[in-house]
Amino acid sequence: MAETPQLEIIQIAAGPLETNVFLVVEKSSNKALIIDGPPDSFDPVTSEIDRRALQPELVFITHGHWDHIGDADALRTHYDVPLLVHAADRPKIE
Repeated sequence: MAETPQLEIIQIAAGPLETNVFLVVEKSSNKALIIDGPPDSFDPVTSEIDRRALQPELVFITHGHWDHIGDADALRTHYDVPLLVHAADRPKIE
């Protein structure tokens, strides 16, 4: 039976509303999922990713409110990874 991946969840509050960004990290591979990208989150998120030598695979947006998407595209572009969002929130991202 295959071993279940061990995950670590890192929480970073950012932006004027201190909205949370979550990094979900698969410990064995250092692959990471970035959940949400509030305004002013780029520097603390990239610093944490660099410090831990993580490999982002994806930016996932929980919903399209401004306090969750402010730096999402910058993170997506910086790491050259896909950005996923529900189709109903796509116009807010675009």
